[in-house]
Amino acid sequence: MSQKKITGIAIALILFSFSAGAQLYNSGATIKIQNGAYIYSQGDVTNNAGTITNDGKLEVQGNFINSGTYNSTTLEDSVIMSGTGNVTLRAGGATINYLMLNKSSNSNEIKLTQSANVGKVLDYLVGKLTTDPINNPAYFLSAPNTAVFNFGATNEIIGTVKRTGWVSNTSVVFNQPNMQVN
Repeated sequence: MSQKKITGIAIALILFSFSAGAQLYNSGATIKIQNGAYIYSQGDVTNNAGTITNDGKLEVQGNFINSGTYNSTTLEDSVIMSGTGNVTLRAGGATINYLMLNKSSNSNEIKLTQSANVGKVLDYLVGKLTTDPINNPAYFLSAPNTAVFNFGATNEIIGTVKRTGWVSNTSVVFNQPNMQVN
């Protein structure tokens, strides 16, 4: 093959990769994201019946829908919800140890489609997080009392948040910024 033809094919592939929307759809495979690895999906990540073992970072600009198995062998997994528009988050009963919400605007909604668990850190930087309390009052965001919650300016979680692992007869501080108790 000539050098011109190879160069032309390479340029065409590069241009195609910039214009194509990407999504990750798993219907039975085992996907392993190793420590230090970073996977970016411009669209949805759907894990229907497979396994995603995430020991790295998974950035999703669309919906994150887990109906299969999602886990981490090192408890160092990261799911980053970014991009524009309203999206849904369905953890499928799995714990996401590090969840970052960093949408392009505070008007972009991240809606839980079932209860979700955060294991270590919630970085709620930009967007509107809701457990959908009007339509699904049983849904909640759960995290142990040792999990760190970092909030961007003016961000609030709409719906129910449950913190677990409290120890009797210890001090607990409520009504910190972005943590109003009703």
